[in-house]
Amino acid sequence: MLDRRVYFRLHRGMHIMFSRKVVICVFWLAGFTTALAENESATAVKQASAAFSRFWTQCGDIWVTSLDAPRVYMQFKKMTPTVSQDKLTSADTLNGITWRGTVLFRAEAYRTFYFQKTASGGPGWEPWSTGGRAWLYQLTLTNGQWRLVEKDVYPKDAKPVACEIVNSARVDAGQ
Repeated sequence: MLDRRVYFRLHRGMHIMFSRKVVICVFWLAGFTTALAENESATAVKQASAAFSRFWTQCGDIWVTSLDAPRVYMQFKKMTPTVSQDKLTSADTLNGITWRGTVLFRAEAYRTFYFQKTASGGPGWEPWSTGGRAWLYQLTLTNGQWRLVEKDVYPKDAKPVACEIVNSARVDAGQ
């Protein structure tokens, strides 16, 4: 009869023996918890995206917003979220925290439409610039409830605006 046990070598020559069923179960659970963490990371991006879209409107691969002082429209091209998951401590787990991390949104390029001449530019669209500001959200999942904190959100007085309005923006339109 074949021995159906698996031996693991530990530190300093110690060995531990498990049945194959236990080993398979452990690897399955490890894959399952990884899948849960990936699912929670995807949910974190959805939560942050919902908060982000309170201030911004998506128009294809460009996000747009409006500011009042000075009166401008802003366009950001290809906003990409990046998730960074924190390592949880034993205390976090005991406190019911199952996920904590950040979601960072960064633009590939940006530009601003100024209605009037300012020290920054205008009137009209300034040329596209590389990069752009980042928006950072801290998220925590505790006892099944998400908590979101806006860590570095710019501009704070941004308001969503219809794509058609921004796309047709001209200095003489006075919009």
